[in-house]
Formats: sequence, structure tokens, C-alpha cells
Amino acid sequence: IRRSVSRAQIASGCRASARNDVKTDRSRAIVLTPRAGGTDGVSAVTRLYANALAAQIGSGVDALSVWSLDEAARPARMPDQRVTFQGAAGSRLRFAAFGLGGARVDDRTLVIVQHVHLMPVALPFAWRGARVLLLLHGVEAWKRLRPLERAACRAAWKIAAVSEHTVVRFRAANPEFSNTPIDVCPPGLPSTLAGAGSGV
Repeated sequence: IRRSVSRAQIASGCRASARNDVKTDRSRAIVLTPRAGGTDGVSAVTRLYANALAAQIGSGVDALSVWSLDEAARPARMPDQRVTFQGAAGSRLRFAAFGLGGARVDDRTLVIVQHVHLMPVALPFAWRGARVLLLLHGVEAWKRLRPLERAACRAAWKIAAVSEHTVVRFRAANPEFSNTPIDVCPPGLPSTLAGAGSGV
């Protein structure tokens, strides 16, 4: 994602702002999410990312995929056919297989992970040079991570959270990340991280 873009903008709650300001020079973007079609916050943010990146297909983004753990088919809330959708229908084994499959991944790939427990699926991408961005939404990040999740988080290119409270709780449960920079990006509000103007 270009350095001129504010960290807050990528998680913005404003759909128009997201479409205009989330820029990437990655050739491929992949969004990993528990679900994309729900009314919950994770689903809503997933759609914001997908809509913002879909607007750049043909002018910076060559391919965009959304991988959903819980859904079997493309949700009605994500009708854009330019976005490739893969659903694992609740099968963690099938979802993990997406990451181990033949997807083209290199140092021009951006992988956005919408739930910390999905990070192990992104670990092979990091090994292959992709930039992995993790977004911490809330209670799922307040618990001690499993060893593979910790390894995947250490391999992340960037970590962001929707609130300072989540950062505090995440670090309390996982003190090895106490010195890891974590951007605080409440949806629709400016980043509270010093130097946020440098972008993500």
C-alpha cells in the first residue's frame, strides 16, 4: 500500500473515503475473513476493504480475492463479480488448503487478515514474500495466541487494531508483542499512532 496513504484510511468506516484513499501497488490482493456477508463488524470491514480494492482493478490491482471461512457461496452483500470469492463452508481444513494451493503469491501480493486466528493460513504467503496485514478487531485478540498463531503474527508485515483497548489486551495476553508497533485505527477516525501520516 502506498506510503502516502494514512493508516486510518484503510480501515475507514466511510465507504466513499475507502474507495478513494485505499491505494495499493500490489499486483494481487487477498482478503482472509471469517465471513463477508454478515451484519457484524468483521463482515462490514471486509466489504470495505474489498470495495476499495475492487475499485482499483485494472489500475494497480490485477486480481482480488476474498476467502471466507464460514460461507459456502458468494454472499449477496458482495455482488461484484470482479472479486473472486472462495468459501470453505466452515471447514478449517479446506480453508487452510486455500493457502497451500497454487495461488500466485510473491512480493507484489498483499494479504489482509481480518481475524487473528486465521493468521496461520497466511504464514505460507509471508514465507513466499507477500506483505501480510493483520487487523485486530476485539475479543478474539484478547487471549493467549497458539504457537502457530504467534509465529504467523511475528511474520506479519503490519499489525493494526480497531482500538487502543484491544492493543492493551492483546499485549497483556501476548507480552512478546509488547514492543511490536500496532497501529490504532478506529473505523472512521484518524489513527492515534505517532507518525501515522507516513501511511501503511
